[in-house]
Parts: sequence; C-alpha cells; structure tokens
Amino acid sequence: MRNEVVVYQTTLVAEAAGTYYFCSTRDLTRIYYENDFLKFTDCPEYKGKHKGVVELSLKEFVEDVLKISREYLEKYAPVIEKIRLEHGEEPNNYDSLWELYREVEELYEKKFRPENRRA
Repeated sequence: MRNEVVVYQTTLVAEAAGTYYFCSTRDLTRIYYENDFLKFTDCPEYKGKHKGVVELSLKEFVEDVLKISREYLEKYAPVIEKIRLEHGEEPNNYDSLWELYREVEELYEKKFRPENRRA
C-alpha cells in the first residue's frame, strides 16, 4: 500500500484466510486484498490472483454498499430472524444496522447530490 489512509480493514473469519484493506480518496475507493484460499488453489484460472488491488469510483462503491445493505435488511434479515426465533435464539435488534444504513445514505446524499442538501 502506498501512503494511504486505511478507512477499513477486515479479515475473513475462516482461518484468517484473507485480509482486505479499504482505502479512500476524494473520488476513489482502492481495495487491497490477499486471499490465502486462492493462494493455494489448484484452479489454473485463479493462479496468481490471490492478491492485488481493485479500484473503483467512491460514488459507485457507496451505491453498491447501500444497495446490498438495503437488500439484506429488507429481504434476508427477516428470514434469518424467523429461523433464529424458531430455534429458540434471542431476537436481534436490526435498528442499529438501519441507523448505520441511514447515516451512510445521508453522507452519500451530501457528498454526491449537493442539490439535495438542506438549506
């Protein structure tokens, strides 16, 4: 990584199989990744593709995050919750996830749709 500010870092849960660093500039998202599962694969189409950098526009990245998050909260969270309750587990509180969703949505609107700013 260059001298970039890491906005977010995560590791795949399974055996620490991969690490991802999300960096951001004003208009660009850069994701550095290293995936150990791919590093040791026998599949020729993935040889040498276990680490690298993906770049995309910050606007498109945030739009995708919002789309995927909303779909999860509306379609899948209720199904998961129903199954969990059927198995006697405690209910989850999705309010905090909705709050984070709305916070990102608001920041998106302020940055990428200045015409929607409140006076």
